[in-house]
Amino acid sequence: MKKSKNVKFAALMLFVCAVLFCMKPVGVQASTMQTINTKRPCKSYDITGDNKKDSIQTKWAFDEYVSVIVNGKTIYKDKTPIEYDPTVRYCRFENGTPFLFIESYGVNELAQATIVYYKNSKPKSINLDFGDYGWLYGVSDLSVSGNTFTVQYSLMTGSTGFTRLKPCVFVYKDGDIKRKGHNVYDIAALDRYTTGHEMLRTSYVSTARKLTAYNDITTKDRAFSIKKGAKIKITKIYYNRKTLLVGVEYNGKFGWVKGIKRIVAYKKPLFKNLAFGG
Repeated sequence: MKKSKNVKFAALMLFVCAVLFCMKPVGVQASTMQTINTKRPCKSYDITGDNKKDSIQTKWAFDEYVSVIVNGKTIYKDKTPIEYDPTVRYCRFENGTPFLFIESYGVNELAQATIVYYKNSKPKSINLDFGDYGWLYGVSDLSVSGNTFTVQYSLMTGSTGFTRLKPCVFVYKDGDIKRKGHNVYDIAALDRYTTGHEMLRTSYVSTARKLTAYNDITTKDRAFSIKKGAKIKITKIYYNRKTLLVGVEYNGKFGWVKGIKRIVAYKKPLFKNLAFGG
């Protein structure tokens, strides 16, 4: 009889532990990400963060712009030319904070990708573009887990050509959404042409002219010079919406090289045989 009571008690404890393990603290929700139709006002989701369903809609004009309208008010407008319907994903962190991820395509490249959210009842946006220094060519491996949002994207910059970045992580912190690493991006690989005009994915390139590398992103102190035709490894990009720097490794040393805008990439490239397009 005593053994039977012990078995029942043990079973009860296991059940209680299982319930406690599955329970979440008050206010914590499951993180989520789902594609929504916003051609007409979508009234099924809260985007402002007040726990009330809002009207969410996107409008766009061929080769002109895409805009986001919430409760009848335009909260975001991107004038980058697009040529296809934008894809809108409604996302929510585990803490309940909602945001939108919007991507829109042109003919040859991704025109724009943007995170749109509210902070203190005011709309904010994070645009993933690279301004005059380059543009996006595609996004992949999107995920929302806990209070983080992860996305991997490919670029075409005037400095590095077709460039695939390592996954970028955005985190919710102190009432805001910020990207880990801030303005520094890690490079997964570059595409360049071989002598037979075949595409090769690599991190190593040869310099097209003599270059100067600097110790840090201020570019005040010279670190070393790189001769024309030298083989280097490109590992990072720094971009702060005003300037772009390329992080390079050469003869066991690391430094930052000043980047160039895409408009001059064909005339005076930094590196040889890089693959360009768009």
